[in-house]
Amino acid sequence: MKKTASFPASVWDGLTNFRTNRRVVRAPDYEDWDEMLAEVLAIETSLVGLAADTTIWVAPWGVAATATGSMTNPYATIAAALAATTATKKTVCLHPGTYTLAAAVAIPGTLSGIKIIGIGGSEVTKVDQAADFDAFTYTPAQAALRELTIQGIEVLQYAGKAGLAIDDTGQTVAGITINLNDVKLTMDATGDSLDTVHAVAVALILNMNDCVCTGLVDLDIINAGDRLFAKRCELTGGVTLSAGAVAAESTFEYCILKNGTSMTSAAAQTIRAIFCMADDYALAATGDLSGGTATEVIVGS
Repeated sequence: MKKTASFPASVWDGLTNFRTNRRVVRAPDYEDWDEMLAEVLAIETSLVGLAADTTIWVAPWGVAATATGSMTNPYATIAAALAATTATKKTVCLHPGTYTLAAAVAIPGTLSGIKIIGIGGSEVTKVDQAADFDAFTYTPAQAALRELTIQGIEVLQYAGKAGLAIDDTGQTVAGITINLNDVKLTMDATGDSLDTVHAVAVALILNMNDCVCTGLVDLDIINAGDRLFAKRCELTGGVTLSAGAVAAESTFEYCILKNGTSMTSAAAQTIRAIFCMADDYALAATGDLSGGTATEVIVGS
């Protein structure tokens, strides 16, 4: 059987089912080689495309006074790494560990294509925000399309604020695309995982894959081009779509939704739930997508 791994959360330690004692010295068997190959492939997947001339590194153990942003001499804070982004160098990679924020992290809105990537995934890369401010803010105010990608991190938020707060009201034309991959926005009972303040003039496209939101996902839906695509996500904090009378669309595929969640959308909007479940482990039903939408497609058996 082909082995899989997730660097560096499950680094092969030299032990297999047939080698449970480190003092046993022998040549690797087929299972050993499978384990090693899986780890090599996981490392390659995590680091692919991260060229030194386009990537900025940050680590909890970085030394601010001497940091250059290289892989071995990273910045000490996420804010410092983002401040160093340029038009040609806009991928910020986070070494595994816990980053404790002293203030909200403002993601530059002047650049399109910024990527924030936690190496090792959300299981090992944490952003801890326990004070009275949003963890990440994104406020693009440009006359051209803007795109942001966040991948492989968990945000721990306990102050009743937002894990990611987006305000595009300064965006004059075009739109913005937000990509969230393997992102956990772990909130307390009063905090929003994701909050948007949205402009009529632009379309907001939100792509979420393999994400977990324990707080509310609160989206302004006021543009006909607004789209939400959520796949393999746990949205147990609920989803609220503002009641804009526009032909916007929200699609949930293989997701876990809050039981009886309130989606206060207008009749012109479309919500689709495809092979979804409610957080009470029943198949998602019309009541879990309440809101008087034009179309509610529930597929499941």
